[in-house]
Amino acid sequence: TRTPVWAIGPKNTASADVTPTALKGKSIGTQGSTIHANFLEKAYKDSNIRLYPTQEEANLDLANGRLDYVVADSLSLQDFLANKGKDCCKYIADIARDPVIHGPGVAAAVRKEDTALRDMFSKAIDETIKDGTLKKVAEKWVKVPVM
Repeated sequence: TRTPVWAIGPKNTASADVTPTALKGKSIGTQGSTIHANFLEKAYKDSNIRLYPTQEEANLDLANGRLDYVVADSLSLQDFLANKGKDCCKYIADIARDPVIHGPGVAAAVRKEDTALRDMFSKAIDETIKDGTLKKVAEKWVKVPVM
C-alpha cells in the first residue's frame, strides 16, 4: 500500500505550492536516515533541509516556528495535526513521490523459503483490496487514502 507524503506548515501558510522552486530558501524538516530525508536532499537542493533524530522533533520545531515546513508520511503527520499541532499547523499539500526513492509502497519481508507464508499474505492483501475491506479500515482508522 502507499500512503501519501505530506508537507505541513504553519496555519498562516497561504500557498499550497510545495514544488522545489516554490520552497527555494525555505527550511524543511524531516526525520534523518529515511526515504523522506533522501528525497528532500535530492529534490530540494535549494532549500534548507534540516534532519532530526525523530519525526516528533521536526514536528515540534515546526510548531515552535523554527521551520517553514515538515515533510513525512501522512500517517505520522495526521496524529501530530490532530493533537500537538492542531493549533499551530495544517496540511499544505501532498509531495510528489519519487518512484526510485519512495519505492512502490510499504512492504513486509519473509524468508525466501517461506513461499507459502508469502503467498498467504499476498492473497489476503489482494482479497481485502478487492472486497473493499482495506478501504473501509483505512477510512475508519487511518483517515488518509492508502492506495
